[in-house]
Amino acid sequence: MTKDDLLTLMVYAIMMVAAIFIGIQVIGPALDDLGLLATSERVGFALITILIGAILNIFLFELGHVIGAKLGKYQIISVNFAGICIYRTEKRWKVRFQSFDGLTGETKVMPKTAKSNPKPYIWGPIMLFVIEFAVLIFGVYSFLPNDSFIKQGAMVVASVGAMLAIYDIMPFKLDTLNDGYRLVLISKPINVEAYNEIMRIQGLNYQGVEVKDIRVFEEITSLTASVNLLKVYDFEDQKNIIEADKLVDAIIANKDKINTSTLARATAQKIYIMINNKVAAEEIEKYWLSQTNEIRRLIGSDWALETIRVYLLYSGIVAKSATECAYAINRRPRAVKRLETNARLTKENVLFDEALAQIKTANPDWEFEVH
Repeated sequence: MTKDDLLTLMVYAIMMVAAIFIGIQVIGPALDDLGLLATSERVGFALITILIGAILNIFLFELGHVIGAKLGKYQIISVNFAGICIYRTEKRWKVRFQSFDGLTGETKVMPKTAKSNPKPYIWGPIMLFVIEFAVLIFGVYSFLPNDSFIKQGAMVVASVGAMLAIYDIMPFKLDTLNDGYRLVLISKPINVEAYNEIMRIQGLNYQGVEVKDIRVFEEITSLTASVNLLKVYDFEDQKNIIEADKLVDAIIANKDKINTSTLARATAQKIYIMINNKVAAEEIEKYWLSQTNEIRRLIGSDWALETIRVYLLYSGIVAKSATECAYAINRRPRAVKRLETNARLTKENVLFDEALAQIKTANPDWEFEVH
């Protein structure tokens, strides 16, 4: 178990304790004050108010991102409310169901200028929650009688928002990208520049626009390394393996300055470059085994299509494992779905198909069961 996994479990444990506390100290007394005795009445009130709390707070959290993005001078690309995605096209806004990177939703933005400030965008959800909490507790709960459904419902709704806020403000990497970790990432000025570059590239890609002017950062942090990796992928698209190799080596040389997941992705691309440079399988295997168990696990489990193609190549060319190749191939559809509006998808599909062709050439008797 990695440090990030452990921290994520700790946060979910805190949320579980908070949920139990809310059930015992908030919902239970509310049901008693309302005089609800029948089990169906008590369960019904609890479910309805919790559902209202979840819907309202999901909406407010993403609205906070939208308002903050406008204040910080960002263009809104899409807003995802628990899978319901409202996204921008050239002429109008549309709606579809789409996955998201977040606990309850995700708002994609793109900087309008080099001076766009991400802090209002990141702080927006917490600011709206504070306002919501103040209105519900000090403006509703405090002035209504105990037997009021609105009074007791307001407390439940505010409590649900508090649970979501706990997750959102945690200042470390969790299983999804939360705002507390975003604030940690942009603590240095160079990281604000890198964050805006990532948002710019992702925004253009999301709109189907090819990005050709990706910035390269000399100072390496987790965020600048992430930008440089996007440039590595661009070099690989162009078959410029020499420049890709230089950039990957610069990232790995600063491994103490970047997070583990970014290092794993850089390491994967180093393996890709070694395979394309016709380095002996024994040397590549030696390099693979020199990595920590955590790095190898992250490479094998990453949902980025760029990493999956590397794992496919390694499994077929170096490890000679048909099982692991099938595992990588069957992860492709979900990875593609995550990039379904991304301008990089076409190029990445070409690289994946090239990798698969290499596997079939090296192992002509293999057959893969694709699910």
